[in-house]
Amino acid sequence: MSTESTNCSTSNRDVPRESQTETNSNSGQDFDVLDAVSLFNSRLDAALEKKRTLILSEVQDKLKPTNTFEFRGEGNTIQYNFNKERLRGLELLSQKLRSANFNGITDLISSKKEAIRQRNKILRIADKHGWGAVKECVDSDIADNSEDPARLRFAKIASLVHV
Repeated sequence: MSTESTNCSTSNRDVPRESQTETNSNSGQDFDVLDAVSLFNSRLDAALEKKRTLILSEVQDKLKPTNTFEFRGEGNTIQYNFNKERLRGLELLSQKLRSANFNGITDLISSKKEAIRQRNKILRIADKHGWGAVKECVDSDIADNSEDPARLRFAKIASLVHV
């Protein structure tokens, strides 16, 4: 019997136990989980770095010294500021394209197009009724639909009264 028990004990050592098999497969799963976490961390770090760079450039643009040049006409100052804002939007769009961050690009383009449409509308009103009428329309909330002739007449009269 002692020979059989020795043979059995030897054969038991050669056969992997279930707990050992589970440990080996768990270590493989742990390795996969660790790889996944590492990959996630590297992707997250890269995304955060892109976002940080984008935010820093926006803040730096906003903190740049303002133009010390003074325009002679108020309309020129307004147009300059309008153009400067559009340029800032285009630079943001360019940065997003370079960093392959396509989220919000169509919204940004739409907002810039709408701003240009509004500015062209104001220029048409100024050409037709003068900048005083435009100033009255913009300063007061009567100009939701600035093409309305009655509202334009009111703004034109109000601008003449204020002069």
